[in-house]
Amino acid sequence: MTFVGKNYAGYGEFFNENLLRLLENFANNTAPSKAITGQTWYDSANKRLKVYDGSNFSSVPYNVVAGSSPKNLNIGRPSTYANIIS
Repeated sequence: MTFVGKNYAGYGEFFNENLLRLLENFANNTAPSKAITGQTWYDSANKRLKVYDGSNFSSVPYNVVAGSSPKNLNIGRPSTYANIIS
């Protein structure tokens, strides 16, 4: 990690690089051993993003887009084109 001093004009690049390094370190097939509440972890074995709630890592729900266009849509009615998986 890189620490930037007060009033340094180019802090954005260092901040983004630090964030990227943190994200890289939390992608693995086993959960971090000393997680903190709110920590994210990419479970590479199951290909799922998970968040630590203080006692367990829970999968973050995400959208899966269907492989084809929706059929028989009614104008003015919401579509269920994407399925939510939790």
